Amino acid sequence: MKNAIAWAAAVAFVSGCAIPPASAIDRNLSPERIVQSLNGRALTARGDGDAVYGIAPIKEFLQPAITRCAADGGALVVLARAEVRFAPKVQTGTGPQRAALHLPTKVGCRVNGTLAWGGTLGYDKPMFFVSSWAQSTYYYATTATAFVPAAQLEWTESNSSANLEATRARNEECTALRQVMTERLRSRPEVGMNVGSGVVIDVRLPLVLVQYNALGRQLKGREEEWVPATSLVAGYECPR
Repeated sequence: MKNAIAWAAAVAFVSGCAIPPASAIDRNLSPERIVQSLNGRALTARGDGDAVYGIAPIKEFLQPAITRCAADGGALVVLARAEVRFAPKVQTGTGPQRAALHLPTKVGCRVNGTLAWGGTLGYDKPMFFVSSWAQSTYYYATTATAFVPAAQLEWTESNSSANLEATRARNEECTALRQVMTERLRSRPEVGMNVGSGVVIDVRLPLVLVQYNALGRQLKGREEEWVPATSLVAGYECPR
């Protein structure tokens, strides 16, 4: 019986590979055609781990996109991952009843720091089979891919060049605003002003009474304290 199951697994593996492999896709196609050509393909994967793609066959499956991106002068990067749960391909009543892999769900072609194009990757009808004969676990799924243009990636991805630049600009603005607020705190402190570790609750220059927040109490070991106004600094949040 075990030999029969093992033979069935081998047949299933060969059947999955009977579909032309993704590596046979013409790398000269446009990025959009490349991603579209990967949609709806039967993926049979042996569970050999891969630090970037979860399992090694995912990298082989994405090789046309990897090569196309390299031709564009960039590198294909994983932008998002998710846990994919696999059901048993053969119901035996024994052995594991489910398996899970952390696999890529979105990739992008990064060229000189900018996301030029990308794609989403889904896994329909995920199943697995544990072969005691081959001493391996095989994973099966039908891929679902969709092209994502550069404009959408630049808008949605936090590490896109546009969003990184916007974050840098916000940080520079906040740094300047904190400096202005620090100067105001030290020269014209008022009750209710927020400081780095609490709030001003009384002013008797050259001292002010600061009521500490949770972090301030942890650092100072007290609820409140009179401190020189010249020692005040603005809080970590961006002043508005």
